[in-house]
Parts: sequence; C-alpha cells; structure tokens
Amino acid sequence: MSDIIVGLDIGSKQVSIVAGRLDNQGKLEILGLGKADTTGIVSKGVVLNVNRTTDAIKDAIAQVENQANIDVRGVIASVAGPDINSSKHRAAIIRNSPGEEVTVTDVDQIVVDAKRSFISQGNSIIHTLPQEYIVDSSTGIYEPVGISGLKLQCDFQIVTSPTSAMEKTKRCIERAKEKMEIEGGLVFSPLAASLAVLSEEEKNSGVALIDIGSGTTEIVIFYKKVIRHIAVLPYAGDTITNDIELGCNISNNQAEQLKIKFGSAESKEVPLEEVVKIPGINGRRPDLISVKPVYYH
Repeated sequence: MSDIIVGLDIGSKQVSIVAGRLDNQGKLEILGLGKADTTGIVSKGVVLNVNRTTDAIKDAIAQVENQANIDVRGVIASVAGPDINSSKHRAAIIRNSPGEEVTVTDVDQIVVDAKRSFISQGNSIIHTLPQEYIVDSSTGIYEPVGISGLKLQCDFQIVTSPTSAMEKTKRCIERAKEKMEIEGGLVFSPLAASLAVLSEEEKNSGVALIDIGSGTTEIVIFYKKVIRHIAVLPYAGDTITNDIELGCNISNNQAEQLKIKFGSAESKEVPLEEVVKIPGINGRRPDLISVKPVYYH
C-alpha cells in the first residue's frame, strides 16, 4: 500500500480514519472511511482514557481495511488540544565564508539548532515553522538557498504540545495495531486541514483558516505563504450545546438535536414567530420557546 495514504484524527466526538490515493488523473480517490465514537473518553482533543480510545481506533481501522481491502500499517495522524501553543524563536548559524552561497544543508542545520536551543518545560515540539530568513543584514528573505553571506538567521514559529498529551495520543495509535507507525510524526490539526482546503494564492494573499470542532476551535493565519499566527480556543460546538441544555433545562442529547435542526448563526434570518416545542424531562409538560432571541433593554 505504498501509494495509499491513511489519515487519522482523534476528535472529542469520534475517531475518523480515511484511506485514499491519487488516480491516473491526479485526483484523490477515497478508498475507505472509518468512524468510532469517543464521547467521554476524549475531551477537547485530549485523550482521557487510553484503553478505550485505542479500542475506538481499532474499530475505525477495521472499517477502513474492510472497505478498501488493505492492511493498514501506517497513518498520518493529527493532534489537537487547548494547551497547544506557538512561540516565536530565532536561531542563527555562522558559515565558513561570506562568499559562499547558502545551501539546503545550512537551512536544515538552522532548523536543528532552533529545536535544540528552544526550551519549553513539560512541552514537546510538534512543528518548527520558518517565518523569514536573514542573511547578514538582508531581511525579509523566504528562500535563502543561493544567497551569499556569512551569518544565516531565521525566525521560527515553534508549535508545542504538553508532552504527556502527545505521548498518550501516540500510545493509542501504536497500540491499535501491531507495528503501527505514525508516519512523519504528529501533525497539528489545522495545518493538516490547510493542506487540504487552502490554495497557494490564498496563503499568499492572506487567509485565516478556522476549524470549529466539538471541543476546540483552531485558527491558523497565513500571509505570503507563511504561517503568521496559530491559536486554539477552548470553545466550540459543545459549548453551544451545553448553553442550550442549561438554558432550556433539557438533556444534552436533546440540546444537540435542537442545535443541529434549528441553530442559526444569523438571528435576523429566523422568523420572529418561530417556536420550538421542548420535551419535558421525566414526563413533565413540554415547553414552547422562541427560536429567535429576545433582548430586553
């Protein structure tokens, strides 16, 4: 299955696994899709119960293998969580001669030096993302290879996650199947999404990708094809569901159904007279509430 890529995402509601490959025309062909429930065992992208999450991954993998008739041995897996952070960090190397051109080896070396010199207690590095390079006194360089200079510097956006959270995610994946490999290391979820949905033109002109999940909302901002900012907010779809649950005094499942069926981001699009019947709990009389919010001044 060398030409087949398997992606895995552990969310707060479900594990999702997809297998695909490029066809003869260079278009993506989906071979299989697997899902398994993670409610209560993953919270805001962070694994709470390793054993049950491992079982969920096993279930989703089995679905993909049956649909695609493949043997999954490696996955590209995403990682998320409210404690993922990004920090600016500058690294520098001094080269042998000011007349020599910067090489790919120099660029690789400065990335290694950035990882080595960056310290964040209790956290592990997910990505070391270059912002811009400086060759001697020349700034604003995005591709330094071929430029002559003695000192090469780079400003990085370093994305980190609590080590304990990353290790639990890795254990779940590696235990799901014997000799399972995480190919290329864990990928920060919105960066993986950006590769799928953003064009190079959008990344160059400036774009914000906002991924609203059930437990967290993740944001990544591009400009000049460079990631300028990353943020993870601990508010997402579950926050809305919980507010409806408390405000209407109904069960969480009922609140989720109401959100999906009647929810709207634009209150002006909802007719003022539209009402919803809220079933009562434990045989109590149902209530009628307005879908459109009423504000009192």
